[in-house]
Amino acid sequence: MSRTVFCLLVVVAVLSTVWGNQWPKKKCGKNEEWTECGSTCPLRCVPPKKPQACATVCVKGCQCKRGYLRNSHNRCVLPCDCDC
Repeated sequence: MSRTVFCLLVVVAVLSTVWGNQWPKKKCGKNEEWTECGSTCPLRCVPPKKPQACATVCVKGCQCKRGYLRNSHNRCVLPCDCDC
């Protein structure tokens, strides 16, 4: 009995891994892209007034594309378009 349960769990784990990677990617805003391993402290037009403790863990979500920064309206813009 336990061998059957073990085999069933292995099959479920494999299928969830395979199917989990095939879901459509999340939609992001202009100049953003979905990432499975993004920074907890994205680059911004204006640095925070207080130093931030940035965790060295991956976060899933929309991040600015390379070369873009988050402005005060939380939009990804080129550095020359920062509203600072």
